[in-house]
Amino acid sequence: MTPFFYEGVGADSYIPAWFEVGVYARYKLSGVTHIEFVNESFYDFEPFNAFFRWEVVEFDGHVALLEVSFTFDIVIMTNSVYVDVENRDIRSLEDELLGKTCFWLPPHPEKGERVVLFGNPDNYLNGTVRYTEYTTDSPQGIQKMFNLEVEFKGRPEWFFYDLNTGLPLHGYLREGGEAMLLALGISEVNMPFELEATNIDLGPPSFKFFIMTTLLKVAPVVLFIVAVTIYYRKKRLAQV
Repeated sequence: MTPFFYEGVGADSYIPAWFEVGVYARYKLSGVTHIEFVNESFYDFEPFNAFFRWEVVEFDGHVALLEVSFTFDIVIMTNSVYVDVENRDIRSLEDELLGKTCFWLPPHPEKGERVVLFGNPDNYLNGTVRYTEYTTDSPQGIQKMFNLEVEFKGRPEWFFYDLNTGLPLHGYLREGGEAMLLALGISEVNMPFELEATNIDLGPPSFKFFIMTTLLKVAPVVLFIVAVTIYYRKKRLAQV
């Protein structure tokens, strides 16, 4: 691997503990009907699902080589890119800066913190952390998450990230800048995405959610037993 110049910067600088050769994440985009490409062509079709995947194939401790792919209809698009893992800058194999990726963030942010999601220095898309103690579904069960509110053309959009790893669980891809998609020649998709599969350990499911769901499951049984006990106790007392 011939890495580009490494430079970790700012509050967004972070190398995930889980980042190593072989890790991957696969995302499902639901109801895709329109894709635009950097050459200004586009593709329209009936709604269907598309899939985006990235995998680490080389990593020297700071810079990684990723294989990225996007599958839609009968088309499979693939490419390789370099990423400065600490600041999430994506570059082509020709060393062209494509921008930042939103496909991992530093975990455990502070409420109100401003975070760059994706884009390039002239057009960063920033988000504000709104909640840090909520839960959401994932391929590995209900996980604690933090979410970011993004103002996009005057309306809010929401991104939901795993609290422990910083991996996105749900979000909305917009035009203008997810660097991994730009590496594939895609400039706009505009569809929601969700994490479908990963070999990265998201950590234990939410204990609070587990307790709540367990109580909901056993509560009817407990109430039934209590009701039956009271009924027969009253019946015995009536016979005395």
